[in-house]
Amino acid sequence: MSLHVSDIKGTITSFLVEVGLADPEKVVANEAHPPLLTREQELLVQCYRSGQIDADQWRIHLEEDPALAAYFASGVTH
Repeated sequence: MSLHVSDIKGTITSFLVEVGLADPEKVVANEAHPPLLTREQELLVQCYRSGQIDADQWRIHLEEDPALAAYFASGVTH
């Protein structure tokens, strides 16, 4: 079974909405204008994408940092 980035994005967005970290209306509205990240947040994203942070650790970061969660849910790839 393979996962596509859009599948992962949808799953993460659903999770964030379910736990109350994202407003479903704002998630859709913000997709065109993702939030900016701090240098620390950028490094966390790079570490996650390179496999240095596992899924459980990443979930904790998203739960603790709504801005990071919103950025990741927006599907930005840079």
